[in-house]
Amino acid sequence: MTLSFFIPNKNEIVASLTLFFLIFTFYSNGFLISRKKEFNINLVIGWSFFSFICILFGAVLKIKLNYIINIYTISSILLIVKNFKYFKFLAIKKYLFLIPVFFLFLNTKSHGWDSYAYILDRTIYLFNNDQFPIHQFRSNYPFSSSLIHYYSNFYSNNFTENIPALFDLILVVGSIEIFSKLSFGNYKTSYSYLTLIFSFLVLFNPMVMNVYSFSSYEDFHVAYILLVIFYFNYQNGFDLKKLLTNKKIYFFLLSLLSVSKAPGFVHSGSILLSNLLVYLFFNNFDYKILKKYIILCVLSFSQFFLWQYHILINDIFIGNNFKGFRFDVFENILVNYYNQFLVKKLLLFSNFFFMFSSLFICWIFKDKKIIKMFVFVSIPVFIWNLFLLIFFIFIQGDGLAKEFHNFFRFLSHFSLIFTSMYLIVFFKYIKFTHIKIIKFKTLLLLILYIAIIMNLKYFRRDLSDEYKILYSIKKEGLQKIMKNKEGYNNLENIIINFYKNNQNILIK
Repeated sequence: MTLSFFIPNKNEIVASLTLFFLIFTFYSNGFLISRKKEFNINLVIGWSFFSFICILFGAVLKIKLNYIINIYTISSILLIVKNFKYFKFLAIKKYLFLIPVFFLFLNTKSHGWDSYAYILDRTIYLFNNDQFPIHQFRSNYPFSSSLIHYYSNFYSNNFTENIPALFDLILVVGSIEIFSKLSFGNYKTSYSYLTLIFSFLVLFNPMVMNVYSFSSYEDFHVAYILLVIFYFNYQNGFDLKKLLTNKKIYFFLLSLLSVSKAPGFVHSGSILLSNLLVYLFFNNFDYKILKKYIILCVLSFSQFFLWQYHILINDIFIGNNFKGFRFDVFENILVNYYNQFLVKKLLLFSNFFFMFSSLFICWIFKDKKIIKMFVFVSIPVFIWNLFLLIFFIFIQGDGLAKEFHNFFRFLSHFSLIFTSMYLIVFFKYIKFTHIKIIKFKTLLLLILYIAIIMNLKYFRRDLSDEYKILYSIKKEGLQKIMKNKEGYNNLENIIINFYKNNQNILIK
């Protein structure tokens, strides 16, 4: 490993700048819709709007994506110029200390089996064809995350791998912002000082960061969207009536969630169900509320319905076949869960905790908002666990099903919410005294940088020994590597095939 692995090329720099521009368009378009000074809510709204127009015009109406992208860019620039005075409040000063961290990711290569097996290929198809695939492997999977990668490479006309990791890092910043606000509310002084503390809480939290973070996998994106939805519910006291007064915002949030991954509709549906049940638990039934709620449900699945229409009219293969009830998988549920528990103790403990201890926690605190919070979260967590069990027993491939393959990864969708709930309960019931940690800010910053450098392969797994094939391709060239192909393991062969089939994106 040399310094060259951290120095981005021209294409990677251009793609990074394009990504930051796209994020700003998300924020600005989101603000024009919500009129709220909330970075995270506006980012998700803008992202949802971008995804919606791409699916509607690109997948349903069959308009080439390059036309959609150009029109979107021009329109966004005009709107930003016209409404620029409204964006002066965008506060980024307190996150400038993370700029060196961004530089570490500018030259990132992807990692993970699925990244090289099919995720990156899906994005490359968009890049090469300016349209959604219909006969490619897993063409049925939604493209809400791939579209960000596609847009970031669109104007450079060169495909780079660094965008997914950089985008994840932006979502990390957003998560820090939400954790800070949930913990301290409008306590501005402490809030500005303690963002640094929450950086440790996100970046070094095994519940949040795992082997699939800073890669092409969408799971962290799902976790972030769920966190934003949770945050929006918390702001509105988990009150359906208040949420319905902001249904324009809420349907954009839920709509994106429904196409965040193939089973994203399960998350959206369970949250909507949870909203209704929480309302019925704490309020008298109101037909007017029910009518508005039904409208919200229909709107929230708008992107999902459009994407399913695209799948239907193009006869796209949806993937795994229904395999019926498999008793051998069912009878080993507890054993498989325990084996996964040994792998990811903290995350699975949190899952267990919220599934079986919510009522106990509510009884202890006797706080209506806290009770609503636990009820609101427990229902989607329970439904998601039930969905995963059904998926493993009836659908997933035999070998993977028996191992509960990637169960912890699927469960990580709730990791940010679990963390935020711990923080809310802690800071609500532990009296907070104002600590002026600004005296220690330089020291904490130094510790953060040292910790990141010492754990660099934790964040940039493309630098680990498992991915040394990437260095070999860069150093020796693809052709030489292919001559010794038989000596590589399965992952290495998948990476080699990926670069072989996409000669235009060879490591430079």
